[in-house]
Amino acid sequence: MKDRIHIRNNAKGNILVRYSLLIAAAVAVTTIVTGVILVSVLENHYIRLHASLYAELSSTVRGEKNSSEAFIAILSRFPHVRSTAIWTASGASVMAPETGPLSGVGPLSRTAGKNAMNGALKGKLGIVPAPNEGLVILIPILTHKGAVEGIVGLLEDDTELRKDIQFVQLTVAATVMSVGVLLYALLFGIFLKAYQEQKKAADRLRKTFDVIVFAMSSLSGLRDQETGGHLERTQAYTEALLNGLRRSAKFRKILDKDYIKDIITSAPLHDIGKVGIADSILLKKGKLEPGELESMRQHTVLGGDLLAKAANKLPFPSSLTVAESIARHHHERWDGSGYPDGLAGESIPLAARVVSLADVYDALRSTRPYKKAYSHEDAVRIIREGRGTQFDPDLVDVFANVESRFAEIFDTMKFD
Repeated sequence: MKDRIHIRNNAKGNILVRYSLLIAAAVAVTTIVTGVILVSVLENHYIRLHASLYAELSSTVRGEKNSSEAFIAILSRFPHVRSTAIWTASGASVMAPETGPLSGVGPLSRTAGKNAMNGALKGKLGIVPAPNEGLVILIPILTHKGAVEGIVGLLEDDTELRKDIQFVQLTVAATVMSVGVLLYALLFGIFLKAYQEQKKAADRLRKTFDVIVFAMSSLSGLRDQETGGHLERTQAYTEALLNGLRRSAKFRKILDKDYIKDIITSAPLHDIGKVGIADSILLKKGKLEPGELESMRQHTVLGGDLLAKAANKLPFPSSLTVAESIARHHHERWDGSGYPDGLAGESIPLAARVVSLADVYDALRSTRPYKKAYSHEDAVRIIREGRGTQFDPDLVDVFANVESRFAEIFDTMKFD
């Protein structure tokens, strides 16, 4: 049924919560990716900056005889340098330890090491990580003319260097995280303001709709003075019954706040189709003949069609779909013997089932030219007797818990 479409659309969750989580996820992903990239770039830059200090130091022996050996003598003063090696400008090993990263078995034998060595032979500083051992740095020794005279390799204990890098990385990570939090707060603030403005607009639209519904439902009251109080009481009965249904496990998930509001607002429109019924039938002081009764029953079709046409002009499901289902189906019966479509059981929209019970209660309590008014006790008894035939058994059970509220509404909202 159409009002079931409305239920699904309103059951998607709180838009503020969903979009705030979406913003948080987007900011978190952006922050993490940015942080990882920055930390990686910073690590590489810091290591290269550190290694370049050795390259600058090598310039002190430029042009000297046996400059590679002289540079190694300088390196021997540094406690972090674990071992050293020398290669000629052609890449031949002159001096290298038998084992370890500088022996050619390890980092230098892999692709990254070979690339670093080839770069060093072309005059570029080479850096190769040696996991669990340190950092291999390949330093080209240049002549005064800038030609590569040889390569000096050193294995450095990078423990302290890594500590410095980790400290800087943590600082950067904390900064990026702080920026991420501020960005989230900014975006959420912008969204919250837009959401509040949209909510105000929606509230104004809802109030406008309520006024339009009141005006439309009053049309039938202009033609039939008995209906005015009936419409307002039926709306109050509907609210009382829905409040009872909300406490039922079966209906709790179906009846969200918006759907309840739509049913309550739309309840007065259940007899809107009576504006299309001839005065000779609508205002007749007495029992209707079979043909007249059939014409009177057409008010459900007229009302449903009127509201359906209005709803179809909107490109989205609206409260009018609930009003349409109520106007068309509030005279259906649980056993399928009602009209206009002979629906049975839960194929009857819930909104129509609720308004049907409220409508019948008020009709029983009210005086009509063709019937006397029943007492509250008799009205309750008749409704209970209709459990499973005219009315949804679950609604009758809930009605039994709130029937005193029905009596209170009738006594306080009588307009005759």
